[in-house]
Amino acid sequence: MPIEPAVAIVERFLSKDFTPNSARAVWIQGELNQSLLNRVEPEIQAFTGQSTDPITLFIDSTGGSTVVCQRILNLLSSCRIITVACQRAVSAAADLLSSGDLAIALPGSRLLYHGTIIDSPKPITSEWASSLAAALRKSNRNATGRLIRSSTQRFGFIFSALRHFFWEYRAKVGKPALTDIECLDGLLREKLTSVGNRVLNRAITRWETYRELIVAFQDELELASVGHTDFERTMLTACIEFEWRTNGFDLEMSLNRIGDNYAFLDTCFQKRDCVQGSEFLEYCFFATVCRALQEGDYELTPTDALWLGLIDTIRTDISPENL
Repeated sequence: MPIEPAVAIVERFLSKDFTPNSARAVWIQGELNQSLLNRVEPEIQAFTGQSTDPITLFIDSTGGSTVVCQRILNLLSSCRIITVACQRAVSAAADLLSSGDLAIALPGSRLLYHGTIIDSPKPITSEWASSLAAALRKSNRNATGRLIRSSTQRFGFIFSALRHFFWEYRAKVGKPALTDIECLDGLLREKLTSVGNRVLNRAITRWETYRELIVAFQDELELASVGHTDFERTMLTACIEFEWRTNGFDLEMSLNRIGDNYAFLDTCFQKRDCVQGSEFLEYCFFATVCRALQEGDYELTPTDALWLGLIDTIRTDISPENL
């Protein structure tokens, strides 16, 4: 992915598609629940009925329902979305922030990313626990997919920008054989806080497994020419054989890992013609970072979020009062 010339970047950010507009703005304030949805839905529908110009979401929210988050995004599907984290963008609100076509954080804003949390309304039985676990895994996979779709281009730009420093990094650490992903990891660690580095720690641990899984699946693809249906079957077969080869087979744990690995491959290989090359591995690594964000609590600084591809920029000159 080539880097845009500086002039092009400035011109793009000065266009109306990348300029917050208080006249077409909605406040996402408080918990993401049905009450908030009832309040903002008429506002959004009024704006989308007027024109397809961008709509700005000013976010100050402790999170809430992922269903409400998705409903808001669905209401905005006909317009570009500019999201601004004013004070807090927590949990589902952080996902909403990253879903913006232009995602902005104010300095000092609190950004908290984590996996789905479900409050149990009744005592936990083994059957109920199994259902909850399945629901949590599905929700986390869906959240990972949304984050990947909204932030891939941001991460690609960061990768392309830092790629020019890989040779310098290899020389500095005295390891000329470092892969591009290892160089990216090392350079990002110099820019992130300890919390941001925890995200990378988990992502790198998973990446070691995922990289082997990707190679195993690519090897399977080379053995035969497959159509759409056989593609999914081959993917599932590769996941089963990979699990058997690397972990043996414990029914419950293995089925969970096979499901997670299948979801990861399905995300990475959605573009059937993109199965080779450094840009593909870059994309897969970013998918691993997004997956890691669903596996813990990470209160990131705006700078962390910027370097991880979760937002586009940090601005000091934006608020509803000064627009």
